[in-house]
Amino acid sequence: TASSSMAAIEQLDQSYTPTSNITVFNLATWQTATQSFTAGATGQLSKIEVNVSVSMSVTAGNYLLKVYSGNGVSGTLLNGTGQVVSITSGGIKTFVLSQTVNVTVGQMYTVEFYPQGGACSFNSSVNAYAGGNAGVRFTPGSFSNYTNYDLWFKTYVMSTSGILCSGGSTVVNVSATGGTAPYTGTGAFSAG
Repeated sequence: TASSSMAAIEQLDQSYTPTSNITVFNLATWQTATQSFTAGATGQLSKIEVNVSVSMSVTAGNYLLKVYSGNGVSGTLLNGTGQVVSITSGGIKTFVLSQTVNVTVGQMYTVEFYPQGGACSFNSSVNAYAGGNAGVRFTPGSFSNYTNYDLWFKTYVMSTSGILCSGGSTVVNVSATGGTAPYTGTGAFSAG
């Protein structure tokens, strides 16, 4: 008989990180960038990474990082009123959510970077991520999904349901040999 209790494990969930055919998603101070994604695990969305273009000038400033249910910005805002994040230069930016967001495997969510005085460009590429797409809100006007593009992004989920293995399985098989039966012990497993 075996039993286990699992601590929450932060895992890379969704990502689109092209290294070639990069285009630049230029935004003015009154436009927002979005990226939708389909959760591959159930848990709490804990961290988001984006790649800010270094080929264009970056006007340092704050952004409200918002997470919505669904594809676009018409769904329910899931992280309160948003979280203020600062972008001061180009490169890969990691944002740890101060308020995690519950996500469910197979459901779509949208991350939005809403400017509060800054302006920058996000690296993107031709739409190769099947679970969502980039978009722009023309603040305070309308929103448009750009189904032909995706931002460079990664999402991380804290999960207690097990390690998300290749192919979506959460089962980890452990084989032990040697020693004296019955085998006993404990171990910690993490996504590698």
